[in-house]
Amino acid sequence: MARKAKLSKLEEMRARGLQNEGFRAGYEARAAIIRLGEMLQQMRETSGLTQSQLADRVGMTQPAVSRIESGLGPNGPAFDTMMRYVHGCNFELVIGAKHRAVKKRASGTRRHAVTTLPVGLQFKTVL
Repeated sequence: MARKAKLSKLEEMRARGLQNEGFRAGYEARAAIIRLGEMLQQMRETSGLTQSQLADRVGMTQPAVSRIESGLGPNGPAFDTMMRYVHGCNFELVIGAKHRAVKKRASGTRRHAVTTLPVGLQFKTVL
């Protein structure tokens, strides 16, 4: 018989928090900012650039590039900062949107599902 792994205190707190809609929305938004940072890092690496090289190219510091890629900060990178980053990697930003799901409550009223950001980000190389 397989033993159930014991959750750490942090995992227990997160599991309890995710039962709260407001906590879950904030947690999902933070996860989206982290995913954005990971995508930007992949873009930089695809371009064959180090953080320092990209920083020099776009007028940032290497620690600023690192913060963007790690998803630090309350709201993620400002749009103009992200555009400088993307263009510095010789990419262009292509933004799309999709309709978010609508859930019905037991009472029959509609409630919009929480949607995380970014929505439909894609990157394509500028030749």
